[in-house]
Amino acid sequence: MGLWAVWKKYREVKPRWEQLCHGCGQCCYERTPAKDGRFTPIRPCEFLDEEALRCVVYPHRFEACPYCRKVTLRHALSRRYLPNSCGYVQTFRPLLRSGKRP
Repeated sequence: MGLWAVWKKYREVKPRWEQLCHGCGQCCYERTPAKDGRFTPIRPCEFLDEEALRCVVYPHRFEACPYCRKVTLRHALSRRYLPNSCGYVQTFRPLLRSGKRP
């Protein structure tokens, strides 16, 4: 039931996927795994404005930075470096945990 709810919500929000982002900037840091299984940010991407928490080359970030990756549904569900305040996490993880239909 939880996966069904996630998939249904994903199809609903897919056309406005980028709008789910709250601009926390956590996906723009290089990270290293800590002993407790969490991830520790090492340094920001060279294109991240740390004060504004915005990418300065956002429209062509994938061409400008070979390490930049789009946050996907899979990331939203499973990547531990994304904080609970992340818009993608807030949209999908509760559905997976609760098993409720949206």
